[in-house]
Amino acid sequence: MLPDLSIIASGPLVKPSGNEEVRKIMASYGDRCKEIGALEKIMSGHDSGRQEMGDVENLLVLKNYDYVKGVKDFLLKNEKNVVAWEPGVTGEVSEVARNLASVARSMYSLFNGSFWLVFGGETTVNVTGKGKGGRNQELALRFMDNMEDGEQFTFASIGTDGIDGYSDAMGGISDSTLKSSIQRHELLETLKNSDSNTLLSRYKSAIVTGRTGTNVSDIMILHYGGKKGGIGIDNTEK
Repeated sequence: MLPDLSIIASGPLVKPSGNEEVRKIMASYGDRCKEIGALEKIMSGHDSGRQEMGDVENLLVLKNYDYVKGVKDFLLKNEKNVVAWEPGVTGEVSEVARNLASVARSMYSLFNGSFWLVFGGETTVNVTGKGKGGRNQELALRFMDNMEDGEQFTFASIGTDGIDGYSDAMGGISDSTLKSSIQRHELLETLKNSDSNTLLSRYKSAIVTGRTGTNVSDIMILHYGGKKGGIGIDNTEK
């Protein structure tokens, strides 16, 4: 099923599908904003000024899963256990990171060995500080924090537009080596200050490409190899 092109922010020549959502918002919050004269045209459903879009044809040439599948196909050239999720991942980064850690351990048991996981989507961040960072870089750090000592992993989360939040990076990468290099109090202070870019840049783990000229949400790539030495992992809720 094709997505509703009118909800894509980077599709300015797509005629809006309707004003019903606007009407609902105005009905709920209109009493809090008295200066709504400029919105009366929207509320009335008046459609003049959009006729020039009548002859415009919009084509969807790339979606998030196309990127995910491309990464999967690339990995399959040299790897065996590669899984791609089609549904986009959403949610607050701390919850996504915790769930991903649990899924990784379960999948490791199913494969009885290491594997690659590729997926996409857009997470959200509850900003609690004035640092520099973005949802992808914070997700990379929060996933790392959910890994136990000795777990072998590499995880990258990137914004396909080349920019992640308030930073010049497109995302970040974390792994078991980085985890062993960072003191946990340093990591927790970074997360408290929403300053993921500063820490990742310090350890040369911020991914910087510049703007890419496209945007199909975010892409996440995980390689998970279990715990070093084959020691079992307690995956029960703590």
